[in-house]
Amino acid sequence: MAYIRRVAEGVAAHAPELDEYIARYAKNWAFDRISRVAAAILRTAMFEILYLPEVPYRAAANEAVELAKTYEGRDTAGFVNGILATFIQQEKHE
Repeated sequence: MAYIRRVAEGVAAHAPELDEYIARYAKNWAFDRISRVAAAILRTAMFEILYLPEVPYRAAANEAVELAKTYEGRDTAGFVNGILATFIQQEKHE
């Protein structure tokens, strides 16, 4: 429960920053075209990648893709994967 609270509070506290990252890496997509579920998944993964060093980058991205597959479908999962892969490469220099 503590982890969930930490992530939820962190995502809320950093929402503007996370949304800027999403908008930057969602090439050719206006932020308002991204579903709320996909945006929530991306925010959560990006928060984990940026602020929770105990969570491996690839694990955060993989979980986000699996959530997108479950709740949004394969097309959105591919979209989430592309954004997160580029985000990790550019922001974390991996």
